[in-house]
Amino acid sequence: MKRYLILFGCLLLITRVSQANNVLVSNVLLGEQDEASGTVFLEFDITWQHSWRTTAGPGNWDAAWVFAKYRPATGGAWKHVRLSGAATHPTASVNVQDERGAMVFRKFQGSGTIRFDDVRLVWNYGADAVDGDQDIELQVFAIEMVYVPRAAFSVGDYNTGATFYRGDTETNPQPYSITSENAITVAKTAGAVYYDNWGDQNGPIPGSYPKGYDAFYCMKYEVSQQQWVDFFNTLTPHPAVLSRHHRRERKGQ
Repeated sequence: MKRYLILFGCLLLITRVSQANNVLVSNVLLGEQDEASGTVFLEFDITWQHSWRTTAGPGNWDAAWVFAKYRPATGGAWKHVRLSGAATHPTASVNVQDERGAMVFRKFQGSGTIRFDDVRLVWNYGADAVDGDQDIELQVFAIEMVYVPRAAFSVGDYNTGATFYRGDTETNPQPYSITSENAITVAKTAGAVYYDNWGDQNGPIPGSYPKGYDAFYCMKYEVSQQQWVDFFNTLTPHPAVLSRHHRRERKGQ
């Protein structure tokens, strides 16, 4: 992993180039700084292969989920960069979400390898209690994602012994259609869903529980070993121990 120094104004930035699978973040720097508002542009280039956006069915696209972490150059715990917005880009849509990351994706229809230069996110370093004169170390991460549009779908199948089925079709299972994010009754009655071999079969499934009807993003690929190592090395001790234990359980150790 390549490391380099960039000096900008009062901020000394130590950055790391991130590359995993086919996504590459490079040329990371801190741009225009507004000391009065405590913000600075976090700028970078990003590219990945097999990108697309289509307006015809299924009308979806792929994206990169981009977030950053920082710590003092002298060491210490890594913290999440708090984002307050993004600059307009000529060919990329940059949607900041929950102040913790941004989805970066094609603004126009197309396919193939994509490259966005000079993507600019607004880091609210004042809200992160970072002094404008402080030397920091920064890492920018990117994970490839896929946008799944809002749509109805069915769960279960027509086979005897189906796990999910329409509540009034136990002896002759029929799939249950999910057509909204409204609460779902769990019962062996018409208009309800029933499921065997899972949970307590009580319900209801509340409206606040995501059912997959509304649009969402899912990972395009599993994260690579290098992505995992880079992220793991920015965890504080307690989450790191939990993560290590979880991976051991998955491996059956």
